Amino acid sequence: MKWRLHSSRGQLLPAAVCRSAGFDRRTIGGFGFGLRRLGRSNPSPKNIRSIAAAAVVLAIVLTFGGCAGGRYGNIFPDAQTTQNFDSFRIDPGMNYYYSGPDLFPNALIGLKKEYVLDSDLWKPISPTPASFRDMILHMQEKARDYREFQHGFLMYDNLGKPIGVWYSILRARTFVKMGEGNKVVVCTPDLMIYQSGGGNAIAEVPEKK
Repeated sequence: MKWRLHSSRGQLLPAAVCRSAGFDRRTIGGFGFGLRRLGRSNPSPKNIRSIAAAAVVLAIVLTFGGCAGGRYGNIFPDAQTTQNFDSFRIDPGMNYYYSGPDLFPNALIGLKKEYVLDSDLWKPISPTPASFRDMILHMQEKARDYREFQHGFLMYDNLGKPIGVWYSILRARTFVKMGEGNKVVVCTPDLMIYQSGGGNAIAEVPEKK
């Protein structure tokens, strides 16, 4: 069967966001979206991956919607970023870090070199084409063990400027916060992300105290 995301309210996400994520915004809606059967053929892995990415976009938009007045950034699914990681492309203008096991990290990020990652939890790497390929292939293999896919995301600062990229399964949770000067705080995902449950939302803003 083919599946389509629909909305009980019929609201659509911005076209630019949908194009960036690699799907048609007419197939997704606003609040209360779900899956609708459209045919008799089984969904392909590519379609499942696109639907999953579509499902998470709204959660991200709503999660960060209340943070417009702060210094929290955004993170959105991006088809080109996914393709870049899947093709093992290294951006020379970025510094790369990973979180989790060395063999199959829970998340892999690239941060533009004009920014400083303000965290001791991420492990810096200087990837070569061979080591970058091996790391991503191991991440993909680990995700398949749990019937998941790795996805690419673009990270933005609080002003909407792209600052880096993120690569992980959808259940990874994080937030981006701009610090003093050119410092950036990126929360690492749960260390047991592959084994843990939880909703499909990449973005999570900490509670305000």
